[in-house]
Amino acid sequence: MEQLTFRILGPLELRRGERPVDLTCQQGALLAALLIDANRAVPTDRLAEALWGESLPAAASSRVRTLVSDLRRVCDADRILTASRGYLVRVRPGELDADVFATMIDEAREASAEGRLEDARTLYDAALGLWRGEPAWDLAGTSVCAEVSRLRESWRAAMEARAEVKLTLGLCSDVISEMRHLAAEYPLCERPHALLMLALQRDGRLAEALAVYRDLHARFVDELGIEPSADLRDLNRELLTEEPGPAVAGSSVPVRRRGPCLLPADTADFVGRSAEIAAITAELCGEAIAPPIAGIWGVPGTGKTALALHVAHALRPRFPDGQLFACLRGSSAESGSSGSGSGGAAPGPRRSADVLAEFLRVLGVDGAHIPESADERAAMYRDLITDRRVLVVLDDARDEAQVEPLLPGTPGCAVLVTSRFPLLGLPCASCAVRLDGLPEPDARVLLGAIAGRERVAADPVAVGELLDACGGRPLAVRIAGGRLALHPHR
Repeated sequence: MEQLTFRILGPLELRRGERPVDLTCQQGALLAALLIDANRAVPTDRLAEALWGESLPAAASSRVRTLVSDLRRVCDADRILTASRGYLVRVRPGELDADVFATMIDEAREASAEGRLEDARTLYDAALGLWRGEPAWDLAGTSVCAEVSRLRESWRAAMEARAEVKLTLGLCSDVISEMRHLAAEYPLCERPHALLMLALQRDGRLAEALAVYRDLHARFVDELGIEPSADLRDLNRELLTEEPGPAVAGSSVPVRRRGPCLLPADTADFVGRSAEIAAITAELCGEAIAPPIAGIWGVPGTGKTALALHVAHALRPRFPDGQLFACLRGSSAESGSSGSGSGGAAPGPRRSADVLAEFLRVLGVDGAHIPESADERAAMYRDLITDRRVLVVLDDARDEAQVEPLLPGTPGCAVLVTSRFPLLGLPCASCAVRLDGLPEPDARVLLGAIAGRERVAADPVAVGELLDACGGRPLAVRIAGGRLALHPHR
């Protein structure tokens, strides 16, 4: 029988031998949701959330069972197994491209550490060659967003690690080209800029290297109100004096260990909120004797999550040991459950103990070693991130009791919480930003970004009435802009 292979590093693809296997959209989505946790049982309610998000159909569990039956007819019968309260897909070594990618990256790092740089370069090339584009799985749900972010972070880390190897091999032109693209894609991420600066300097283009720093410095100050990290400032100073330190003069570029990144994607057309961004950034990056906590609160649709993620992505260089994210579903209807069961009931607020288990797994704790009690999980979590710089983003919190077990214990970490009401009872929560509607000029810019600037400019009176009806809420503006974009001639 021909071997099955599963590809998730790009659009989902199932192949039997050299031939692609045809899947319906929902079959593909279900397979992707199972492959995210390959060889582990995925609860039925989590599969339903991944397939339909908050818009669960009636009898969601039954719909999942039907899709599983359909998928079993397409795959080999022994691949989709029924497990406790859910299902799992059985994947053998070498069959899932994400696993092959991770193995190759580990081998490349080992080769680099042993000084086998050509071998390391070849392995990085092969691993990155497995990517066929952006992961596109037609899935919803916060766990899916977190997995996409994790995969993209692993791709970026591999790009940077390959550049470090190439820089040591003297392949400056390759590094300059690759890091220009990566720095443009991640305009507030320091490492691609540092590698670009080093490559330009070694290629005899010192003025361009210094210009890269000036541009990044201006971007940090303008958008975040802070300067780049001390490491990058030191690198710039070394280039200015042309007395390069170990990062330039040594035989290799140091590889930094990166923590997990669970942040969903930033909003590409984020608009406004400069005062709020400055206040939150100052709180999270200031000197503190306890972990700083910044809160964002307001009614639904005001863009609390979008603002939190925008700030979190911008601050990633400040928290190199990891950026954790969890949607706590605090605004969900109180149901006394985590969403399990039959029918289409929306999942209720998440238990802190479940979130802690998720964080512990991401931080490297094997599932068998995660304690049963919530208190022991919280203690293990705080111990793991002690003396590390980790940013924790808790979205849609219900109340202080849900948040408190998830708080770090040392000041190197920081917490950003969104909620419908201010959580004034949290310790060290001195920054609580209330979000109202966007000012009319910002709302107009957002509408133009979605529906088209020329169309918005052509009828300012009608646009003003539309924005008044939206009340400045970004979500309402986005919906209105999307409808206008669907009907360009109305």
